Amino acid sequence: MNFEFTVRHEPPISFVDFAGKLTAANSSAFLQDLGDLMSTEEFSLKVLVDMSRVEFLDSSGIGSLLTLHKRFRDDGGQMVFHSITPNVSGILSLLNLQKVFYISENAVTAQQMLETVS
Repeated sequence: MNFEFTVRHEPPISFVDFAGKLTAANSSAFLQDLGDLMSTEEFSLKVLVDMSRVEFLDSSGIGSLLTLHKRFRDDGGQMVFHSITPNVSGILSLLNLQKVFYISENAVTAQQMLETVS
């Protein structure tokens, strides 16, 4: 499976669903496609990212998520990942990225987290 995503806007929050494997083979195209789909202003908004259908991340995929995180942070937005699969959660934990990313168990608690982060 390739890496796919959808974006749904319900101001003031955007909802992004990721699915598949984010690897060196597709991470650059993913960042380009997402950048093309989202306007510059949207990187200053709040975004919930559903990771429930992400099967795998390699180092390039993690780099893409870090790049995305930095873009939101630099533009004044907030991004919360939620519903992370056990495989991906293990990778993020191993790299101690729960200290970098906002991560929540599910969409409800992720939305609550967005209301409290500054």
